[in-house]
Amino acid sequence: MLCSPVYQPRTIHEGAIIDSHSFVDPRYQAYCQPIENKLRRLREAVHRLGLEFGPNRFEEISALKRQLTAFDLKQRNNAHSLFLNRLSPACKYCNRAEGSTTFILTLACNRDCFFCTNRNQHNYEQLSRTTNDVISQFDNFAQRQKTVQAVALTGGEPLLHPDMCRDFFHHVKAHDARIHTRLYSNGDLVTDDMLSSLSPWLNEIRLGLKPDMYGEFLLQPIGDVLSCCARHISQVTVEVPVMPNSFANMVALLELCNTLDIFSVNLLEFLFPWHHADWYQKQGYRIKKRPYKVLYNYDYAGGLPIDGSETEALRCLLHASRHEFRVGVHYCSLENKLTSQIYQQNKAVHPAPTELASQEDHFLKSVRFLGTDADKAYRILRNCGVRRLIRDIEQRTLECHPEDLLHLKTSDIREAVLTYAVAENEKAEGLTVVREVHMEQIDPQTFDPFGL
Repeated sequence: MLCSPVYQPRTIHEGAIIDSHSFVDPRYQAYCQPIENKLRRLREAVHRLGLEFGPNRFEEISALKRQLTAFDLKQRNNAHSLFLNRLSPACKYCNRAEGSTTFILTLACNRDCFFCTNRNQHNYEQLSRTTNDVISQFDNFAQRQKTVQAVALTGGEPLLHPDMCRDFFHHVKAHDARIHTRLYSNGDLVTDDMLSSLSPWLNEIRLGLKPDMYGEFLLQPIGDVLSCCARHISQVTVEVPVMPNSFANMVALLELCNTLDIFSVNLLEFLFPWHHADWYQKQGYRIKKRPYKVLYNYDYAGGLPIDGSETEALRCLLHASRHEFRVGVHYCSLENKLTSQIYQQNKAVHPAPTELASQEDHFLKSVRFLGTDADKAYRILRNCGVRRLIRDIEQRTLECHPEDLLHLKTSDIREAVLTYAVAENEKAEGLTVVREVHMEQIDPQTFDPFGL
């Protein structure tokens, strides 16, 4: 059921990122300056840990994506997800999280990877010593869903408790045999007997194959694990963070997976989880120039993307395309993991008349003008019969729906801001509040609102 939110006064929320100096009109510069404070504090926090930011790789990444268009790749979720050949059904549900979720059995693990993000999970200390009642958690989740489509069990290392894994998946399939089930594991503990006991209720196993600190893989034992899994589970997926400068090692892993004819490989952005900064510094790793398109308080406990990881992952995808690999290869960016939260927060909200609910990244978007631009835009739009406007005469601001920019193509207005908004629940007041969290500079004469 859609709800009517309380709209905050249209001041700028600090969660946004914009380069205010790119505006010609100083009013826009002043208006957007508070937005930059959040990014400045993020950069200061990273520098205090002894890490630096990498260069702008926009042109390099764009060039790789242009090369990929020559092949039969599919793109999803505003091109944050690119895949070759095939994709796990669970990945298809991920960007909206409709009827799809993952349960943490335990955060205990037989490994201690320096880039592990589990320390960012809620109740890490407790769950590294205990287990969750995942069967009860599933029952509560299923009661709130029209249809459950995909369910996963993760850790830590779930196979520290193989009987609990078996009981969980048996319970899920008893609820609805059509649910796609998957298990995350590092693969160290798998045996034929263990997988044989799981196989009646498990559709997919995802093996988090971790390279060492130099990005290298032990291919012989990895091949043994993959072969063992393939004997019992129909979909074997490898998930691996792609480290910078690891192309040769990654290609060797992809060739092994292709030779063994496993289902797919998920190439993930390599992340800095806000700890072990000395390890990252020692390896010369830097943070991605723009860690997020929209800087926001995301629930995903991953961390910040590392510079060079995305370019290396795209090179791997290009290599697999050129050499006609049969294995599925999927580039899953950090941005791809974040959109489900925005969708879930905004899906039950009535957009304001001036807002567009994006089908690409799920933000609520509108256009704002300031000063004389606001006055001009108001006169033109009203003369064109546009009524979905929010005008503040005292502050000299105007907000309009992005599609109404078509009426301004021949005007002399050359600056405006495209705003991004997110609905948040204020539990104390029992209200849904819509906040602006991001802004982009646009030119009303050239901007295409139909790509939002």
